[in-house]
Amino acid sequence: MATESEATGPVVNPELVGGTPIKWAVLEKDLQEHFGTDAKFGEHRSATKFGENQGYVSQIFLAEFDWQSGGDLPKKAIVKITETENLRYICEHVFKTDYDVMRQQVIKIHNNEYNMYKMMRDDWKCDQQLKMPALYCGREYGRDEVEAGYLALEFVDNAIPRHMYHNVQPDSCEDVLRIIAAMGSHSLKHQETVEKLKNEFVMDMFKDVFDLEKTKAGLPVLVGMFPELASDQEFIESKMEAFVGMDSYYKVLNETCPVKMLVHGDLWSANILWEQDKDGIYRIKKLIDWQISYAGNPVADLNRFLNAALDGEEKVRERERLFKVYYDALVNECQGEVDIPFTLEMLNEGYERLLPVLTFSVLPAFANLGAMVLQTVPESERGAADKNMKGKMWTQIKESVEYLRKWY
Repeated sequence: MATESEATGPVVNPELVGGTPIKWAVLEKDLQEHFGTDAKFGEHRSATKFGENQGYVSQIFLAEFDWQSGGDLPKKAIVKITETENLRYICEHVFKTDYDVMRQQVIKIHNNEYNMYKMMRDDWKCDQQLKMPALYCGREYGRDEVEAGYLALEFVDNAIPRHMYHNVQPDSCEDVLRIIAAMGSHSLKHQETVEKLKNEFVMDMFKDVFDLEKTKAGLPVLVGMFPELASDQEFIESKMEAFVGMDSYYKVLNETCPVKMLVHGDLWSANILWEQDKDGIYRIKKLIDWQISYAGNPVADLNRFLNAALDGEEKVRERERLFKVYYDALVNECQGEVDIPFTLEMLNEGYERLLPVLTFSVLPAFANLGAMVLQTVPESERGAADKNMKGKMWTQIKESVEYLRKWY
């Protein structure tokens, strides 16, 4: 999702939204059903695409409806459309992966996000508490034999993006952790639903990431970026069989949270729309991108979020205090109605045991992605952004070596 000022030029098409397989008539019908209206779009309806170089799968549009009546209807929405028409090229020429496998994965990701929004809105009735953009309507991929799926979401204006190379404040993190605690409470109170959200496809996506040989091959990448790591390289390699792989990943998650809880799955600062208060503190406006939510261990969300959001050294100083903020909020949200499946000590242990797994398997690939992301930063800001991002990575690496010695 993006702010209105980031949108590029309008896409003109008489029947299709942005040239995708989703028809304006379908969007109009679904919105009419949601809002209980017979109002129609006007001739000045438009779909403006966000970003020049979006992915090959999902495209995001700012849709303006030009309603001919119904003055209280939303004038615009974010429409996120998933299709696979262009996926074959990237599978064959970029990722070198099987198109049919990737296509099925993309479909599952879209359907998962759509159904997550519906579940939170209609069943758990907590979408507003979790700061989710309001879902107006949407369709699963393939409905009525249309080779696409879509979401129409509330448009959020004046949002501030924060990326990996930015920092937010500990107070900002407290807000987010309280929301994650609320999500955890709802999932503990709806265990019959959570059992259906195991979403094995999410874990299947990460099998290659946690591959032992790939992790071994990635370590020299980190040593190249951070020569100070060379003195620990042999030690890290000697421990890899003990902590790398899906079995080790599952072991940590299951031992530190024996009851499954809903996990956002992609919780980092760029998937939050921010605003600033009068004191300059970043506050969460909306939490977006629920494609890979699944039943798991919330420490995975906490790990990803804090390492992305805070300055590295500040994260080290504040982490245990912030975990207590999360835990106290979870206790308060549960109100004694359900048991919490871990102690604060188990939560901290889960973080420390999980961090080396994520660091040495994920960071090498992220290092390459980070370099690409930095190219989008204005040249005058690029040096500071690079320094900040590498500072976070180096702190995470140092912590991981420390926890390898402690736990493995």
